[in-house]
Amino acid sequence: MSNTTKHTPGPWKFCIAFEPERGEVPPDYSGHGFCDNPAIYGAEDTFIVGCDEYDVFDNPDDTRLILAAPELLEALKYARRFLNQNDHDVAYVDAAIAKATGEQQ
Repeated sequence: MSNTTKHTPGPWKFCIAFEPERGEVPPDYSGHGFCDNPAIYGAEDTFIVGCDEYDVFDNPDDTRLILAAPELLEALKYARRFLNQNDHDVAYVDAAIAKATGEQQ
């Protein structure tokens, strides 16, 4: 399994697309109608995903999970090294990493 990172580096943040003067908006923001073009950005304000409809990010739990994706992947890779060093089965960890990175087992 390769360690090459192909995704946009973290940390990721939730904010308003094309309106940087408004600053960041917390993932649990619920003021529908106030914000246009919500989006997720990576390191150095690299655009990741956005939409004209705020409801795409309507579930705060889903938004937080998306924002945590880079850190979760790194934590999973760290856990895999630890488990492998201690002779634990890492097949389920390998499968999750492969799914996250697009690599086939």
